[in-house]
Amino acid sequence: MDVRAILIVDGGEAERFAGRPLGLLDVLGQPLVERVAARLRNFGAEKITILSEREPFAPHFGYPNGIAALHWQHISDDGLWRACEQVFNDNAHEGAEIILVWRLGAYAEVNLEDLVQFHLDSKNRVTPVMDESGWLGIFAISASRRNDAAFLFRHQLEKCRIECHDYRFAGYRNRLSNAGEFRQLTRDALFRDNSILPAGSEIRPGVWAGPGARIEKGARIVAPAYLGARSRVRAAAVITRASSVERYAEVDCGTVVEDSTVLPFTCLGAGLDLAQSVAGFGRIAHLPRKVEVEIADPRLLAMRPVSPARRAAGNLVSMASLLLRSLPAVLSPSPSEEGVGAPTLNPEKSKDSAVGQPLFAREHERDFVMARRYGNR
Repeated sequence: MDVRAILIVDGGEAERFAGRPLGLLDVLGQPLVERVAARLRNFGAEKITILSEREPFAPHFGYPNGIAALHWQHISDDGLWRACEQVFNDNAHEGAEIILVWRLGAYAEVNLEDLVQFHLDSKNRVTPVMDESGWLGIFAISASRRNDAAFLFRHQLEKCRIECHDYRFAGYRNRLSNAGEFRQLTRDALFRDNSILPAGSEIRPGVWAGPGARIEKGARIVAPAYLGARSRVRAAAVITRASSVERYAEVDCGTVVEDSTVLPFTCLGAGLDLAQSVAGFGRIAHLPRKVEVEIADPRLLAMRPVSPARRAAGNLVSMASLLLRSLPAVLSPSPSEEGVGAPTLNPEKSKDSAVGQPLFAREHERDFVMARRYGNR
């Protein structure tokens, strides 16, 4: 049987973070839309088309030649549902028998084989998947029923043309209606309450790390936690309470990340507390208060360049800056030449001295002293 799929990535204001649909954001190392596409591919979908009003941020779609072909179409907001209708008709014309339509929207671990069998047995034209709260935005549609599909798309997946039998689903699902539910999806994955697996290896019980993740000496990672590919956790930082630091993100010295998600390519500054939040793209969503704020100061929250060449150039600039700051200390006379005794490295005797401190910490000394009382425990 030729089964194909259409993934729709859109969302209202509450279903976004920093203007991006939640379905495009990373969950434990992979964008959620990519995880759903992989689920459809493993089921046996011959062709998967993704329709989105936004382009993906630093995607890494890389399906090998095999069962599924993946097609990405970036379309404008006002043309989304017309594009869905056109893609459905194209698939039907190419010989598809059943087309699965999935709006992200909700994430649900539906048994797709059982859904298709239910659709055939019930002789439905359109089969919606629903839980106790209503439709989940997942449908099985007979490809020959183009008028029914067109009616469904024109009503934005909220109304069927004729009465149909619903497929009742009671397994794991998350409606992703706000940033808090997006964060809960990551927590559930780390606690093994759903089938999402971290992209990487388990370096110790409950702690997962992607390729090239770096944990500096003195940093503390409390299970369960996830560190994405090429991420970096600097000295004295703490990652705890099911937190996720996604690919290429960086947590600076002394910062505590508690029950939070740090999105890809995000840099958190030194000596901060990030709790019950989602951070990235220059913004932080505080989940208990249900507010999202923009952070303008790059010393607190910044973005790393997506391009590898730009990241390499940035690393060279940082290294040159560090060397320039260290030159005065190297070229200055030694204490013995000035007639002053050798400097002490005892912190009890020189609490205000920067001697013995890392060079990059000098400009943040006051932040370290005031903000980080328990970071090394």
